[in-house]
Amino acid sequence: MQGVCGLAETMWQLVQRAEEQTEAVSFMFGEVVSSQPLQVRVEQRLLLPQSVLVLTDAVIAKATLRDAEDWEPGDEKVYNVVHNLAEGDRVLLAKMQGGQQFVILSKCYAVEALNE
Repeated sequence: MQGVCGLAETMWQLVQRAEEQTEAVSFMFGEVVSSQPLQVRVEQRLLLPQSVLVLTDAVIAKATLRDAEDWEPGDEKVYNVVHNLAEGDRVLLAKMQGGQQFVILSKCYAVEALNE
């Protein structure tokens, strides 16, 4: 019986370590490679399609509520969104746990040091 308890304890410790190492969100930089449809390249190899990107106010130029003709009470509001991202823009993204959605938080700009 001692072996079973020891195995259970070891498994419990492994689960706890795995949970500690799991990040809910990780941050990364990307580059817009296409604005229509929106696509962002991260880590030189991964191309993110528009379907997995979530935009924030910081990168939205205009958002208008779609017509609500066939909405039912409790339906989520749907917007037509015009983003202000262009090919070549660098962006800061948050990768949600599981890697199924990437939130574009902001554009990024290089800053040169001022010579004083």
